[in-house]
Amino acid sequence: MSSAEVSLSGGFESGNPECPDFVFENNSIEQLPPEILSEIFVQCLQVTYTDLDVRFGRSNGDYFFLTPHVHEPPLLLAEICHTWRSIALTTPRLWNSIALRCSYRLMPRNVRLCETWLKRTANVPLDLWLYRPPGFRASPAKLYQKLFRCIAPYSNRWRWLDLGDFAASFYKELSSLVPGSMNQLEYLSVSHHPAPSSAVSNPWTAFRDTPKLHHLSFDTILKLEIPVTGNVPGFPWSQLTYIDVGDMVLSDCLHILREASLATTCSFLLRVDLSKPVQLTPFTLPHLKTFKIKSPLDVQTVWSTITCPALTTLWVTLAEADVPDSQGFLPFIARCGGLIENLAVRWARLTDDDLITCLRQTPRLRHLDIFDDGMNTFSDRTCEALTLGLNSEDLVPHLESFQILGGKESTDEWLVCMLESRIALRESSDAETHPRVLRQLHLCMEREVGKITRKQIRRFQKRGVTLKLEYEPEDRWPMAACYYSDSEWDSEEDGCDDDGECDDGDDENMSRPDSQ
Repeated sequence: MSSAEVSLSGGFESGNPECPDFVFENNSIEQLPPEILSEIFVQCLQVTYTDLDVRFGRSNGDYFFLTPHVHEPPLLLAEICHTWRSIALTTPRLWNSIALRCSYRLMPRNVRLCETWLKRTANVPLDLWLYRPPGFRASPAKLYQKLFRCIAPYSNRWRWLDLGDFAASFYKELSSLVPGSMNQLEYLSVSHHPAPSSAVSNPWTAFRDTPKLHHLSFDTILKLEIPVTGNVPGFPWSQLTYIDVGDMVLSDCLHILREASLATTCSFLLRVDLSKPVQLTPFTLPHLKTFKIKSPLDVQTVWSTITCPALTTLWVTLAEADVPDSQGFLPFIARCGGLIENLAVRWARLTDDDLITCLRQTPRLRHLDIFDDGMNTFSDRTCEALTLGLNSEDLVPHLESFQILGGKESTDEWLVCMLESRIALRESSDAETHPRVLRQLHLCMEREVGKITRKQIRRFQKRGVTLKLEYEPEDRWPMAACYYSDSEWDSEEDGCDDDGECDDGDDENMSRPDSQ
């Protein structure tokens, strides 16, 4: 190798523009042992996997999906020469991943292709993504049954199983075909189209014996009919670290949380259920870092039941609630808010005092998303509390991004004052003390925003802030969908030059409004 480097270096130093002959002698890549060439194929394929994941919106760490195209690896590798074809067909890791679009036109071909593909995988774990594009004509049931019969014998080697937009009856068919334990399954994602009725049998039947499963995404589980005592039947919730399930009732949510002691991420979409939720003894989820819940009804029972000392991300979306959410929500934040960095609260019935109390309990907050839903959550009092340097203790001093939808009770003066205090830190002498400052701002105001205020806010873009600002013009109230955006402001004759400098409000720091 060293002699080759010397010879190559000498050739270029002498001014010879051609590469030395030895570089091309004997077609050196064909001299590599088959084991080395096989590994090269696999390692090069990793790049191709990532490109395909981006194309299909799938990027899942160590898991990848390959689409079977003749002009892309691994099929392309089998078309180069006899040697490469032989090596490719005997390298199982080239074939252990496949993504198939199960539309009517492609189904017959996909069944045959899947059979051939999986036969080349030897004993390696399998990553399967089978999806039916919404809106496409459904294939006859017998074709789906053939496809499921094709993959079912390999269930003991499934590592990643992603099934998208099939009817519930097909999952029942798959459940009956699985011969035994799925002892390699780590990731399971299931979605239904159309949504199943409550008459569908328990969808967990086929997934009871999955000792390695840690990631679950299931769009609808209906009502599990979980008994008040004992473990959730038929599913290993206690070993899951990621749970994302929908179309469930509040009682099921609480029972799953109680069993999921190892969970780090939980996301629940609840449906309307007028039955009285089960009262459980309060419990702690020591590892839970991300908790997202969306419900059409009040979830006070959740806040009073769980404690999450490691929580860093909390998203709450509530469509309606008969009582103010602060009754249970604020004590929950007091127990769990010390480490929270990401907080989104939408349609929750919190007053401005409630929000201020909440923010006092989340000193590490970096990202805040609020929709006040007419509860005056974001008012002048909120702006005053969020203005840095005005109070004895700064609220959430490390806030990097801020989104507000609502703000009917806020005024332009306090809004700009609060924003100036946070964005100005970027250029202040204590920048090292406050390294995290506001960088992203999205304001969707349910009120008119004055012309001068719009000019002042637009100037924040020149100071490195990513800005999106929308407002509801007064003459269109109360039509919530009628907003002007910052792009529409550009067409206004607002006195700003091409660089965004304005002829009004020359003072960078707007004077502080009188305290209310």
